[in-house]
Amino acid sequence: MTGIVNSTDDIGFLRPFWNRTIGPPWLASLLVLVILAGVRFYATLGPPAARPLFLLHCLLMWALPFILLTVQGRREIGLLKQGSTAAAMAWSALAGAGCGLAVFMFGMALYSESPDNWCVSIRDSFRLNELRGSMPTTALFALIALPAMIVTPVGEEVLFRGFIQQAFSLRRNATAATAVNAFSFGLIHLHVHGIRS
Repeated sequence: MTGIVNSTDDIGFLRPFWNRTIGPPWLASLLVLVILAGVRFYATLGPPAARPLFLLHCLLMWALPFILLTVQGRREIGLLKQGSTAAAMAWSALAGAGCGLAVFMFGMALYSESPDNWCVSIRDSFRLNELRGSMPTTALFALIALPAMIVTPVGEEVLFRGFIQQAFSLRRNATAATAVNAFSFGLIHLHVHGIRS
């Protein structure tokens, strides 16, 4: 695929309003990434009162395909694939839990409770000591654990491996799109390990 800014492949991806307002999908995906990164950084690095913005950020990631993309665009990022069954969802959840447990145990075996352990640095990035006492324990759990376990991963899949990946695949090719996707994902998560440690 060539580097044409608005190829015919781009036409049915974004809704016409966004195509006219923002431009091609790759530019729209970069704009969305900058806005969401700003909200995420402020929510996690700003004052404790800003923490609820993180949930808003997660919900916005979920809503983006329905706000920005056409039905064809949502199909291209994988939201309308046929064949999802309850058994497949259950096996996926079990596989995810098993992999998560294995990664946790691997981190504990290598680094114990030190800040070099990725699980510890992620836990510490939530500033739990500052938040304890400011709200009931169940509300604190709902504010931090539920988005971290459910809302954030699904939203990030939609944003990074869906919207950004497909927008840059339309612009260049799958290899370039994967490089942009991986760089963007790493950059938005850098504050957890880089700034916070």
